[in-house]
Order: sequence, then C-alpha cells, then structure tokens
Amino acid sequence: MIAFDFDRTLFDTERFKIALANSLKKYGIPPKIWRQTYKSSIPSGLTRYQIYQPEKHARIIQKLTKINVKKILDAFHKVIKQSSKLIYKETLPVLKYFQNKNFTLHLVSFGAKKHQMEKIKNSGIAKFFSKIIISNKPKASIKFPSPPHPSPSARRPTTPLPSGDLPQGDTSPPPPRRRGRVGRGRVSPACGGAREGVILVDDNILEIENLYKKYGNKIKLVWLNRENEPTHPPKSVMVIKNLKSLLNIF
Repeated sequence: MIAFDFDRTLFDTERFKIALANSLKKYGIPPKIWRQTYKSSIPSGLTRYQIYQPEKHARIIQKLTKINVKKILDAFHKVIKQSSKLIYKETLPVLKYFQNKNFTLHLVSFGAKKHQMEKIKNSGIAKFFSKIIISNKPKASIKFPSPPHPSPSARRPTTPLPSGDLPQGDTSPPPPRRRGRVGRGRVSPACGGAREGVILVDDNILEIENLYKKYGNKIKLVWLNRENEPTHPPKSVMVIKNLKSLLNIF
C-alpha cells in the first residue's frame, strides 16, 4: 500500500492560492487583500499545520471590503471547480504507474474535511484511491496498517536507490539496479525484499519526522523535498525532489 499526501504533493497549493486571490479582482479586491487576510482565517495562525476555511476567510474579507460573502464564496468555488488544472504535471503519470502495478493507493490529507474533499473530487484523481482519509490532526495520529512479515525467501539485501535520490547519509554511487515486480503479495528487490508493506509520500518534513518517531522503519517514509530544504531527516527516510523519481525506486 502506498499513501500520498495531497497538498503540495499531488496538488499545487501555491498556484491554488494565487488563483483564489486573483478570483476577487472582478469585485475590485486586489490579491494583496486575500493574502493579508489569509493568516487570520486559519484558527491556529500560520503554522505548518494549516486548516484553511474559505467560509471564514470570506467573512473576514467582507468586513474589509463590504462585498457580499456569497459573491466571494462563489468566486472561490469557481477556482475549486477547476482543481484538475492545478495538479502537478507528474501526478497523473505517477498514479497511473502505481495503479498499473496493482498497488493499493490511499490518499491522506490534512485540513477541513468539506474543503479538502471538494478540492480532491474536482482534481479528478479521487478515482485512483481505494481510501481517502481527511483529518484535522497530524498524520502520526492516524493508524496505518502494519506491513506483512516477509517470508524467509524474500529477505534479500536492499537495492540502493538511483543516483540523485539516495537516503540521507548515503553518498556512495549505486551499483546497477535490478527492477523487481511490485504489487500485492509480490516480492520486490526495490522495496528491500519485503512484500509491498506501507509507503507514505509527503512534502511536510514535520509530518515525516513525527511519523518516524511513531513508526520507525515499520513504514517506508518518502519525503518529497520540492523546495530543496536543507533539513536532514532520519537516515532511513527516502528523499526525492520530484514525484517521478518514485518510478525509478518502486
């Protein structure tokens, strides 16, 4: 089973914010008003755990501009309905790849349930996932299934990752890699010889670190470091800069 985060992993949240801000121009509201009021629309302030609520944001903007809340929300919803244009270009190829490999796909997203589900449904990728979990709590509070124990014949040395996506602390060049078949009940050298198990891909290093503290190596954690942050996660965490790197790993 492989679980994906949604925002900034599969969905370009920064472009989404820009589109929301620009959607109010027709009412004479400049994008800077949207940006200035964004922080106050989040209950806990601007933190790594952000629960954005469009309804609350619209009410705040209405107080400043006197524009009807319904008009503001209608503008927001028009942007949300076009969420399929805001997924990363590599999202669909990656999801199709894992679907064709018979992986079980889960989507695990943080945020307000109504707003997140609206984005996910309109993004057009909900069909890939057998389970969608939306929580307003950190992912470490979610119970993930335990990976099955590999059979004795499946215990093989872990195959190194391709150059450019090495685990933290490993700087040696990898030897030629054998591709293994990955799927339900299949053994894959690329997964360290274990059966499919549980893999989680997330862009938020705080989520990754908290999940590692709870599960250790029981879950294969993959940090999608799009912004090339200098943070160093635990050594067993895989670090990639683009989703397509997953296609060379699993």
